[in-house]
Amino acid sequence: MSTISDKLTDAVMIKRRQGYDDTGAPLYDTPEPLLCRVVDDRRIVKDATGHEVVSERVLYTEQPIALDDALVIDGKDTAIIRVAHKRGVYGGYDHTEARL
Repeated sequence: MSTISDKLTDAVMIKRRQGYDDTGAPLYDTPEPLLCRVVDDRRIVKDATGHEVVSERVLYTEQPIALDDALVIDGKDTAIIRVAHKRGVYGGYDHTEARL
């Protein structure tokens, strides 16, 4: 049980990336539900390449997610800008925070 378990009241769909096809387009698994908390929080953050971009939301979940995964929120594909895996009090994995 993580420190955020009781706050996870939202559900989105996650598509885990499995690789790329012959044209270089990403291949994803079948979407599956992800219990989470999505909070509107506009900030300027750095993306994976180091460029500053505007993040409109932050997603909290107990499941590890990767930068290459895709999220479907309110029926729309939503890009993951940055992912941070947070540690608990005793140093083990606690939860994931993703900037969207």
